[in-house]
Amino acid sequence: MKSVYLFIISLFILLGSCKKEPLFDPSKSIIPDKDNFDELERATQSGVSLIFFYNSWDKNSFDILPKLESIAIKAEFDSVYFAKVDFDNNQNIARYYVVRGFPVIILLKDGVERTRYESKDHSQERIEKRLRELL
Repeated sequence: MKSVYLFIISLFILLGSCKKEPLFDPSKSIIPDKDNFDELERATQSGVSLIFFYNSWDKNSFDILPKLESIAIKAEFDSVYFAKVDFDNNQNIARYYVVRGFPVIILLKDGVERTRYESKDHSQERIEKRLRELL
């Protein structure tokens, strides 16, 4: 019985130490990565902002980013501030915005959170509609 416990513990240690391979290169996105809390806070204090919390190895993040990029290039959303934040590398920013998982999209108006989309259960049309309402 002791050997079974040791095996299970060893398995958890092994799986926990595995490096997750990225599904995409976030640096190639048109939406800029932000890792400076003060800069992000200043940029979101006025107007409408969209912040995307992601992980490059997460399939849901991989699926959502192109939708957000499609929104960001539309002329009607030129005044919206778009940013993305790597969840693993920016825990201080994630804690401030109370982000416990990913992907998460937060819409702000004048620095105040107005809408939060968690996981992947939201469409591009739904996000665009909400942005229009906030503009």
